[in-house]
Amino acid sequence: MLKTLATVLLGLVLCLCECTLLRPQIALAICPGGYVRPTDGVVVCPIMKGGHEGTERGGDSEQGEAVGSYQPPPLPCSPQQDLKTPNCLWRDENGKYWTYVGGDIDFQAYDGKPPANAPPTLSPAQAAQIAAARLKMHPVGVGLGPDPSLNSYEMIPVGFPIWLWAEGGDTATKSSTASVAGITVALTAHLTGITWDMGDGHRFTCGVGTPYVRGALPPATPSPDCGHTYTKMGHYTITATTRWAIDWRAGTQSGTIPFAMSQTREIPIGELQVLVR
Repeated sequence: MLKTLATVLLGLVLCLCECTLLRPQIALAICPGGYVRPTDGVVVCPIMKGGHEGTERGGDSEQGEAVGSYQPPPLPCSPQQDLKTPNCLWRDENGKYWTYVGGDIDFQAYDGKPPANAPPTLSPAQAAQIAAARLKMHPVGVGLGPDPSLNSYEMIPVGFPIWLWAEGGDTATKSSTASVAGITVALTAHLTGITWDMGDGHRFTCGVGTPYVRGALPPATPSPDCGHTYTKMGHYTITATTRWAIDWRAGTQSGTIPFAMSQTREIPIGELQVLVR
């Protein structure tokens, strides 16, 4: 029994030693430019940490390092791939490289080392994604009535109907034509709806809504098309998410790209108390 236990313990010690020696070798094999830190034997892999400033605009990049991890370099996108594929690298008509970073159509300039094989020619669908990313769309603001800042309590009472509407932003149909890598893409963006998240667990979709006009209707009149009533006191965050469908056509090919952006607004909800003497 004791001999068996000693054998097992010896095996574990040998395994731990062997794994410790092999891990740096394995990590360095898949980590170009990496090195073994002499203080503790940990493999350090250099990576590029990038930022972005909105749709299809490159941001600043800084050289960083990830201890014991590895971020593989982006690979050229194939013409059949969606450009939103993670780690997919494409090149625009100016020779600049881009990669997907999140959202519906949000790309970031790639400042790392270009791949040995340049990305192939973009397909019409890929060119449409790039053209859509360059289309400047603006989300609606949160129109809210009655405005709590206009009363002496600076809040809206519990149970009082609130009107909601789109304030500013792009709600009308927008059309444009763009040339991407020699491919002409026609775009038409139209509003499909505005989703309202009221911050109290209620979420619904309306159109542009109807603006509230103070004094035009009796107090506590509900909105005819887009509104909400809070049932509890609190400070809530209203999020209005504008959703568009961007229809595109390039030669004989066509399709639709969904796109969404959000704006928020805070709203205080309280109770009115009457003092009787």
